[in-house]
Amino acid sequence: MNQDSTNEMLKLLRALAERNFGRQPRTPADFKLLSMRIAMACAGETVSESTLKRLWGYVNYPHVPNYASLTALARYVGFKDWDDFLAHAVSPTASDSGFLGNEADFGRQLQVGDEVRVEWNPDRVCVLRRIGTNEYAVVSAQNCKLAVGDTFFCDLLAERRPMLCRTVIRADKTLPDYVAGRISGLTSVVKITPED
Repeated sequence: MNQDSTNEMLKLLRALAERNFGRQPRTPADFKLLSMRIAMACAGETVSESTLKRLWGYVNYPHVPNYASLTALARYVGFKDWDDFLAHAVSPTASDSGFLGNEADFGRQLQVGDEVRVEWNPDRVCVLRRIGTNEYAVVSAQNCKLAVGDTFFCDLLAERRPMLCRTVIRADKTLPDYVAGRISGLTSVVKITPED
């Protein structure tokens, strides 16, 4: 990766971290708090305050942080590691449009009654049953805000694409729309066969 691409990816990583953090870190106290939040969110993985200060340009340092630091920061924003971030992150200058082939939309392959397991970062898992045209019911949910029994409409089920759940109904109450995999999209979409 050339220096311009690396700088662009680091800029995107900082922007995503700022969104999670709630603001741009600007003071030593901000960098200390961000370092602690990364450690809490990433099961003890750390990025030092000094490294964060260098990454944000608070301290002049022309080198890229090490792989472990970049991985911890990538995990903080919902990716598996730095390589996963590079593979799935959409750079601000990348083309933001294009045609999807029919094979990309897994939902088109499902019949009413079929079940599909979808996963997204970090460690989110749902099993969905197709109950109508682009309509699904949640059969099981792990580590996410969807709950068993919720129903919703979804026009696209595809890996590396967000899953927009429209008109989420929970116990006769309409909830706001929900997005699964907002940043890196769904990491896995697999039809469940009866022998699973």
